[in-house]
Amino acid sequence: MKVLQRREDAHADGIWSVAWSAQTDSIVTASVDCSLKTWDAALLPLSTLAGHELAAISVSASPVGAYAASSSLDSRIRIWDLGSGETRQVIDCGPVECWTVAYSPDGAHVASGSQSGVVNLWGVQDGKKARTFDPHGKFSMSCAFSPDGRKLATGDAEGQVTVFDVQSGSTVCKLDGHSMAVRALAFMPDSEQLLTGSDDAHVHLHDLKRGAHVASLGGHSTWVLALAASPDRNMFASSSSDFKVKFWDLRKREDVHTSDAHSDQVWDLAYNHDGSRMVSVSDDRALVLHDTSVTLGE
Repeated sequence: MKVLQRREDAHADGIWSVAWSAQTDSIVTASVDCSLKTWDAALLPLSTLAGHELAAISVSASPVGAYAASSSLDSRIRIWDLGSGETRQVIDCGPVECWTVAYSPDGAHVASGSQSGVVNLWGVQDGKKARTFDPHGKFSMSCAFSPDGRKLATGDAEGQVTVFDVQSGSTVCKLDGHSMAVRALAFMPDSEQLLTGSDDAHVHLHDLKRGAHVASLGGHSTWVLALAASPDRNMFASSSSDFKVKFWDLRKREDVHTSDAHSDQVWDLAYNHDGSRMVSVSDDRALVLHDTSVTLGE
């Protein structure tokens, strides 16, 4: 693991979210400066996506087609055409109904967590609300689809994690273990293992077949802000308010490398399509590209 590239002053303010589009092999960043930007795989700038009126706080790339969705404190979700840089759809979510955003694997919907506690599912084509999932908690701070598209997980401000069946809307399971807000979620590629990261500074691994907590992984000294699962099935990464990015061996359940490339809290992470590269973003306004191609044990 090593740092390949660093882009200083990528935005005028902190960068809170990043996505890596497998369709275009480009990186999309969302910033408190209200803008989104796209970058090539070497962190060279491509375009600026303007339209949000307040801080852009979350971005997700579509697995189908060259599109991305972003959410903002202006209570709107925007669907972007990454090729043209134009807005394809604007979804007005209503007050406090738009926080994090996640694209569904089929590219037809986006899910958004909200300060009211529910998670809403929106149609990308028509911009209409297709379903509401209610975990009966407070402030859904994170949401994630399983790679097979069958499950939707959400984490809230009180440490509760709820997994829903996307088709029926029913609750698959509720996962306990965190004592503080769950800001980060990531499914492993098998769709049956879920990683959760919390303000309690721990990452938990859950087996959804059994609805059981499997392991608690410590290493960060404060809030876990983001998690990203590598497509290789054996690795994942975490980032934190402690300014660090950690790389983990899922089989050994231990961190194998820590990056100190950022000088402020690291808000988000994203792997490329084959897991050989990962990008991290931070309040330090920098983009950092990591080489993750080294085989464990080498």
